[in-house]
Amino acid sequence: MRIFSFSRVIELSKLAQTISFVKNIYDQMQSDRYVLNIRDYYFIAYVCRVGILDRVERNGWYLPTLRIYTNINGVSRIIFYPEAYAMTIGRLLKKVSDLDDEDTYNEISSILEKEEEFFNYEKYHLPELEEVVKKIIYK
Repeated sequence: MRIFSFSRVIELSKLAQTISFVKNIYDQMQSDRYVLNIRDYYFIAYVCRVGILDRVERNGWYLPTLRIYTNINGVSRIIFYPEAYAMTIGRLLKKVSDLDDEDTYNEISSILEKEEEFFNYEKYHLPELEEVVKKIIYK
């Protein structure tokens, strides 16, 4: 078993970038000038699915002890995956549940679980997603 793998380092780096990106979106949402748009939650769900959940599943990482070196609010930190999950996906589900809109909550959950709504969202929004998502997730 190899301890060091360059591809693993790249994948962990992309995971960290995605976590930081999502955290920055939440910080912008807290701003007084931010106008809430439900579409933002769908976008965040998609980014979390592709950039976090898919990456973790694809690499078969053991989640409780997975350490992620990320930059949050200009500070380099080491966080464990459960904390990263709570600050991204957990926070998204909490915000959506606070909307008291069961349909939206179910659709967001479907995106996160990579069910039908995920593929519908990707199909109809891929052109506008390509620029942003490719930068933080694929490159």
